[in-house]
Amino acid sequence: MTALANLSLFDLVSTRSRAALRIGLPACIICAALFIALPQVDLFASQLFFDPGRTSDGALIGFWLKDNEVLKLSFTAVDAISRLVLVVAIVLLVVRAIRRHSRLLSTAVVALSLIFGPAVVVNSVFKDHWDRARPRQIQDFGGDKQFSAAWIVSNQCDRNCAFTSGHAAAGFSFIALHFVARGSLWLWLSLAFGGLIGASRIAVGAHFLSDVVFSFFLVYLISAAVAQILVTMKPATAKAIRI
Repeated sequence: MTALANLSLFDLVSTRSRAALRIGLPACIICAALFIALPQVDLFASQLFFDPGRTSDGALIGFWLKDNEVLKLSFTAVDAISRLVLVVAIVLLVVRAIRRHSRLLSTAVVALSLIFGPAVVVNSVFKDHWDRARPRQIQDFGGDKQFSAAWIVSNQCDRNCAFTSGHAAAGFSFIALHFVARGSLWLWLSLAFGGLIGASRIAVGAHFLSDVVFSFFLVYLISAAVAQILVTMKPATAKAIRI
């Protein structure tokens, strides 16, 4: 903490992004190997919130928090707030780029991390192309789809699928601020916020544990990569935009 406090913003971003890539990438690979080798971990986590019993009219109880109005409202709020934050970040980036603002580096790291992390990679690439069925859709939990392990491309869902979690990614996206702010407040806040949202998505049968875990890794590693690319730009370019 003391050492980081004496670094310039440029050096702070560089140091943190390199450390994140050095630690985060191997950790992601190890977790991926574990979830592929032990896919039952996903089923076990989801079973904690699943009731196989029947109601008085014979309907499956299933994920007993799925109709919780507070959780439904929170999911809507997270979706709306994350979209608003993305728009504000993009507008701020454009304005500061035009004015060559002294905080352009910080703004660029955050805005581009939000664009390429939660918006593009999580919600467009993985959710729409990995085709993993959600827990509430699979046969183990009363649905008609087949379970597939994390990272295994499936054919059990057409669009807006389980892998990875968009809502959890929105919560974890605050970690982009960790690369441009001193201290570790944003790191812990993003872990807490993303973890809480992810746990609630598991509880309603919308996502598996691995969907949440890899949403974190994707957001974290993409933010680190964006930060590292920006600080390794050619000196002349960096000077021109005052980062």
